[in-house]
Amino acid sequence: MIEVLGRDEVLQIHQAALEVLKGVGAKVQHEEALDMFRRAGAEIDEQQQVAHIPSQLVEFALNHAPRFMTLCGRNPRYDLKSSTGAVHFSSGHGATFVMDFDTGERRPATKKDLENMVRLQDALENVDFIYPQIYPQDVPAQALDRHISHALLCNTEKPVVATAYDGKAAQDLLKMGRAIAGSEEALRLRPMFTVSLGSSVRSSLNGRE
Repeated sequence: MIEVLGRDEVLQIHQAALEVLKGVGAKVQHEEALDMFRRAGAEIDEQQQVAHIPSQLVEFALNHAPRFMTLCGRNPRYDLKSSTGAVHFSSGHGATFVMDFDTGERRPATKKDLENMVRLQDALENVDFIYPQIYPQDVPAQALDRHISHALLCNTEKPVVATAYDGKAAQDLLKMGRAIAGSEEALRLRPMFTVSLGSSVRSSLNGRE
């Protein structure tokens, strides 16, 4: 295993990160999240929507985060158990164009392309979990995240990194998960996806908004 940085260098980066989080702060454009930071002890700039996070809060969160976790797939044989030094492989992420297999021409990516790519990665033994390698351009922009998650969950038994651009999309993703798992309790016991959250990429990936 390659060690790029020594322990002292890692600690320097950690200390610098603590200083940035407290001094510069983190932009949080979500009132409920800002309120959670406030109640936890962060100083909030309401006008700029910035949370200045004290080092003790960061250390508390790090000390209470699980050291190991399991990424579940729809099929337990593909579960990934994290451990120190473990290496797992996945695909790339977010291509909006593809080279057509039949014509050799470059064209906008479709949902069918994503589905085919997920099925290919499902069959490859050296792919451990699956990102949405393709962002379809033939689906409504406002529902892009739902279509991505649908294509992932319906075409592989491996763990996936699904997509949600806002709270409503996250709720819809949970509905998909409950439908597949059979119940909310079953989904809690074996969550078959992690989630990439964020809205800033949507307009840049799909120009039809």
